[in-house]
Amino acid sequence: TIAKHLEKCVVCIAAILGFPYIDRTSSALPSRVKMATTDKYDRQLRLWGAKGQRALGNTEVVLVGASAGGTETLKNLVLPGVGSFTVIDEGVVSKQDAASNFFLPEVGKARADTAAEYLRELNPDVTGRGISVPRLSQVADWKSLIHKHAEGKKVLLIASDLEPKVLESLSQLCKDEKLPMVLVQSYGLIGIVRLQLPGKVPLLDPKPTNAHPDLRLLNPFPALTAMADSIDMEMLENHYHGHVPYPIILLKALADWKQSHDGNTPTTFTEKQEFQAFVKSKRRDANEINFDEAVQNAYLAYTEQTVDIPEDLDLSSTLGKLYQGLRTFMSQNGGRPPLNGSIPDMTANTDWYVQLQGIYKEQADHDLKSMKELCAGVSEDDIESFCANVFIVDQIHTRSLVDEFQQPPDDEMLDELSMAFMDPYEVPEH
Repeated sequence: TIAKHLEKCVVCIAAILGFPYIDRTSSALPSRVKMATTDKYDRQLRLWGAKGQRALGNTEVVLVGASAGGTETLKNLVLPGVGSFTVIDEGVVSKQDAASNFFLPEVGKARADTAAEYLRELNPDVTGRGISVPRLSQVADWKSLIHKHAEGKKVLLIASDLEPKVLESLSQLCKDEKLPMVLVQSYGLIGIVRLQLPGKVPLLDPKPTNAHPDLRLLNPFPALTAMADSIDMEMLENHYHGHVPYPIILLKALADWKQSHDGNTPTTFTEKQEFQAFVKSKRRDANEINFDEAVQNAYLAYTEQTVDIPEDLDLSSTLGKLYQGLRTFMSQNGGRPPLNGSIPDMTANTDWYVQLQGIYKEQADHDLKSMKELCAGVSEDDIESFCANVFIVDQIHTRSLVDEFQQPPDDEMLDELSMAFMDPYEVPEH
């Protein structure tokens, strides 16, 4: 019994700290595929989903420079289950390394091999190795070295605390080979992280913290209207009246408002304030939290989110094909994009909430099916992510480091540097 309790404690501590945990008493370790979909990676699967985990498992990370910042960065990819990694560095572990880098404790051993050995211990699922070179600045064929152990995986390069000459070579390689690069530089408690991306990278799942719910109250679809019509607010008992989902409250309030305003929705600030007061007047007592939620979200009844389609899209890219399909979809559906199907938490009767969830999901599935037919050549995962985030999909582009090395700074950058290095106590001369 004590052993079982200790086992549970170890599992809980491992989960809280984010470390992978394996039951060593098992006669056979579970396979990588099984472990990646059960308990071991459960917490991170909730963060980036199965698609993100597959992408991570299909990546070879190449760390150039086994500095403290570099090995800590790689550690945070090894723990969640990156496919494989390679550490490339020069020289042997010094006393200074051993004092400042947790992954280089043995003085006199090769830096690359030592870092790889200790990083491998963090996750038995991950394969890794070290490659020692005489001098990083004298490597002639970075391309062969970086792709040496990729074995068909996508490559991510991490450049850690390197001198400018080496950085320039790696940046040029990543620019030519269209590889993503992460530049890491640390100075004690201060650090810099810089991205160099291969062209314009679509962000299909940006995970915003303040996204507005897509409830389609201004132009409801038939099933949502039918549910609202089926609930007679006047005939409900007080308990049920206080648990009507707020989207239904807003739909009914908007319908009543239109009847008394020539079919118009609130447009001016004054009208919007009056509409909120109108919604509030529908409550029977001050304890009906669902009406508080309706007042707080009243804007959803008279506003509708719009999709901004970029102008300079490469129609052969994934994002270009998705937006091309979206244009067709919107032209067939009154200018509205596909529904994402999710609804927020709210005060509601369980049966009504489940019914509302089902209605939104059914409509979202119908829209998704239409989008899949319109987006030939795009993976289902990408289409699903696009539809779920259609209002906030974005793309990011960065300038390469080699361009910055080779191009002189402009006047604006020189002014910024001058301001940064000004003495705040210097008295200007007149």
